[in-house]
Amino acid sequence: MTPPGDLDPKWEAFANRVADLLAERLTETLGELVTREPLLREPVEDTPRMVDAAELAEELGTSRKWVYRNADQLGAVRLTDGARPRLRFPSGQSRAIAGNPGQSLRGADPGRRNGGER
Repeated sequence: MTPPGDLDPKWEAFANRVADLLAERLTETLGELVTREPLLREPVEDTPRMVDAAELAEELGTSRKWVYRNADQLGAVRLTDGARPRLRFPSGQSRAIAGNPGQSLRGADPGRRNGGER
């Protein structure tokens, strides 16, 4: 009789063969999936850095209130639902939109430099 935890050599050989067959099948299946479907649709480098309204206001030299008033035009992403959802903004894209004179943004930019609200 074999000690507990030890397999009879025949059963151990059988278990190893089954494990090898499963590993081969898994490798084939995963290989097909990886080549058929790219794991990343877009390179990570192209993903903009997301910032909150306070950080964007700081970047643009304006007030949070102005950022919220122009949230849609600045590319806001709503993280929650409701009357006052949490928003995040793509940093570089928002800066480009805010600096574009052809872009129609609501309300005058109060800016902190002119004593505007924060």
